Amino acid sequence: MVDERTCPRCGQPFYVPSTPRRGRPQQWCSQPCRWAGYEERRAAKNGVIAIEYVEKPAPTITLDEHVAAVLDSPAASRNVLRQLRTRAEDGKLDEAKWSSVSDELERLRSQPGQRPDGWFSLR
Repeated sequence: MVDERTCPRCGQPFYVPSTPRRGRPQQWCSQPCRWAGYEERRAAKNGVIAIEYVEKPAPTITLDEHVAAVLDSPAASRNVLRQLRTRAEDGKLDEAKWSSVSDELERLRSQPGQRPDGWFSLR
C-alpha cells in the first residue's frame, strides 16, 4: 500500500510506502525540490526571502477502512477476539453500550458446525 503526499515546495502529489521505513519519512517529491527547499530555508534564515509553510492535512480513515485493515491481518483479528474475550470474562460487555457486540458474539458462539467446540465462550 502507498500513501499520497504533497510536496511542500511545488505542490505535486507523490507516493510513499505506507509501511514504516528506517529514517525520516519522505517529504519532497524529488531531489531538485529537496535542494530548492533547503536553499529557500537557508535564504529565509538569512532574511533574504520569505518562506511559506504548507499545512499537511491529517489523513481521514473511515471506520470501514479500519475494519478492513483488521480483517486483512490475522494477528490484528486475533488480538480483537482476545480483547473481546477478556472484556466478556471481566463483565465489561454487560454494559448497555456493548449489547449489540454481545449479541453478535452470542450468535457466533451458538451457530453449530461453524466453529470448533470451545472456540469462543462469553462466560
